[in-house]
Amino acid sequence: MISVNLNSSIFVQMIGFIVLLFLLDIILYKPILHNIAKRKKMINDLLKDSKSIYKLIEDKETEYASKLAEAEANAKTSYNKTVKDALNQKNSLLKKETENARELMEKKRKDIGKLIEKELKNTGDIGDEISNLIYRRLVG
Repeated sequence: MISVNLNSSIFVQMIGFIVLLFLLDIILYKPILHNIAKRKKMINDLLKDSKSIYKLIEDKETEYASKLAEAEANAKTSYNKTVKDALNQKNSLLKKETENARELMEKKRKDIGKLIEKELKNTGDIGDEISNLIYRRLVG
């Protein structure tokens, strides 16, 4: 059978191992756990910040899209109003100038009618004078 010989070196080695574990716990293990916890907290904080920044970006994109749509609608409305006003102004000017042209044409027709009557009257008078001259020369 196996015989176990217990001597004082085993107790010293056990005490040394326990002291080593205690020192490693104080010097190495606790600081590493502390640094891991700090990094984990920092990563979680950065994730929270990035989520809030992402949410802010989404909100700004939505606001931008909304303002862009509103600006496009306003531009379209403004354009349509300008075109409508221009067409109304064109039609108004066209109507006014058409009326002026009709009045001018009517006035010129009347003037031409008076001139024709005057010329017909003058032509009739000249015709009478020519007839009288011819009659006098023939009759004598």
